[in-house]
Amino acid sequence: RVCVKGAPEALAPLLCAQDRANPSFERAFQSYASRGYRVLALATKTIQPEAGVEVTEMPRAELERNLQFAGFLVFECPLREGTADVLKQLH
Repeated sequence: RVCVKGAPEALAPLLCAQDRANPSFERAFQSYASRGYRVLALATKTIQPEAGVEVTEMPRAELERNLQFAGFLVFECPLREGTADVLKQLH
């Protein structure tokens, strides 16, 4: 089994056509992100390597193709004390 996590916009092109075409995928992650949450997409795929081929020998592009969307990992990532001031100075 291949398990993948990453930014939703980076993972979307790797999903199977059915999941990639689902309009609720982008709506959901944008909704969380716009409220300040950190959002990671999770996907999986069961693989059947050819006889005599180790998974570690398979190309990464092949392993990460046509993934099944498994859900989002959504968590808070509050700013540290003083970060807001630093951002203001940088701006």
